[in-house]
Amino acid sequence: NYAVTLWIAEFWNTLSSVVIFAAGAVGLWRWWGRRGAIEPRFAACFLGLALIGLGSTAFHATLLKLSQASDELPMIWLGLACCYCLGTRHADDTPSRRRRWGWGLGLYGALFSVAYFAVANYFVFFLASYAAVVAYISVITWRVVFREVHGPALRRLFWWSIGAYLGGFALFWIPERTIGCDHALQVAQLHWASRSQAKPEPPTPTTPGSSDSPNRS
Repeated sequence: NYAVTLWIAEFWNTLSSVVIFAAGAVGLWRWWGRRGAIEPRFAACFLGLALIGLGSTAFHATLLKLSQASDELPMIWLGLACCYCLGTRHADDTPSRRRRWGWGLGLYGALFSVAYFAVANYFVFFLASYAAVVAYISVITWRVVFREVHGPALRRLFWWSIGAYLGGFALFWIPERTIGCDHALQVAQLHWASRSQAKPEPPTPTTPGSSDSPNRS
């Protein structure tokens, strides 16, 4: 923390968070240009991705608990938006079915957001909820890719996404929990660092001109 600059806690994670925001913003911009042809439910996904980028930037730059919430809550919201897109993917879905999906997922998102701040061990609660959402998305996406829509490009994207999740979990999250933050792979950083529970103390400012002042040249 604060290894690159005194003003940003995790420099490279913060930088990669800006890329996440840019991806969501570009998606929203492209949807806006074709909003008559693309349903608004996909715009909700791009909006969720952009919010994750903003919240993640704030979190990795400061490591504050409030900014951690601004990172983790949009992850659940985006997952629920993806669940809605998958649950209402059929052309013959009735408006009542779509409303049920919308109200059900919206209620879950609202209740989760309230519980996030009320539960003492909120990070474990977040992990369990996020894992359940990602598992559902993975299973339904597998069904879509391998049973409903056949195409090599979609299958490659599916396996790439599954590999990214499992690879990040196995190569970064587990070693960090068992070995610590100083294991060799953690040098890559770039958004693989786990969620911190509290902000560490930044370097103490010193009087200009003293021998302990950092060299900013």
